[in-house]
Amino acid sequence: YSEALKPLLNKDRLICVGFYADRKDNRYNGLGYFSLDPNTLDIRVKKYNPFSPQFMMDKFGKEDVEQVKNLVFKNVSFASDGCVQFNAEEYFVTNSIQANSSGGRVRVERYHHNDIVSAKLGPSGELIWARNINKSEVTQGDGAYVSYCSYTKDGDTYFFISSAAEQPELLNNERLIFKQGFSRNRNVFVIRLNDEGKMSYSKMIDSKDARLPLMVSKPLMNKKEDALLFYAKRGTKKQLVNVYIN
Repeated sequence: YSEALKPLLNKDRLICVGFYADRKDNRYNGLGYFSLDPNTLDIRVKKYNPFSPQFMMDKFGKEDVEQVKNLVFKNVSFASDGCVQFNAEEYFVTNSIQANSSGGRVRVERYHHNDIVSAKLGPSGELIWARNINKSEVTQGDGAYVSYCSYTKDGDTYFFISSAAEQPELLNNERLIFKQGFSRNRNVFVIRLNDEGKMSYSKMIDSKDARLPLMVSKPLMNKKEDALLFYAKRGTKKQLVNVYIN
């Protein structure tokens, strides 16, 4: 069953990328790719790629058993050789009933922005690599301060996220885990996935230097200069941070 397919038009190509499930539910088993004739919508190429052992190891620390679910498409980029890289996020909403100050009960919704999923597919839809970046974020308010944004340049993709953790957990030299924490000020990290799917990271802004929390998921992107402009706000205080991709 094809799930969460995203139609994309690139030059004379109409493709749909997303996820598929062996059963009709939200538990995904891999990545789906369809290439269609843009005029007749006839399917030219159809490809189903199971999640790779590397992806399952990134996400769960083991290669099988666990289920992947609640993935939401975020964005896509096309390479000059016809390869496609698309990014998604594990997103879901939970509800609970809480008592308020007047003795009544209110329903509270929490928005969970968890793991980042990134995959690269070849010109014919074959899976080249798929990676998972572990993170855990939850908010009841403005989602601009959580989630992430990404920018692709010369085959490398850069992910910008914020975290109260001073450093992420690094397991087996490859498995990154970012936790939300409870700090008022948050560190900003940039994670780089190169053209071969190799992962590295660095701390871009330390929480001790940041006056205000950045809206990491909603930057203004200047693709001519390979720059991202982030907006920060707390109360009446505001700040702009400009980042260049070299």
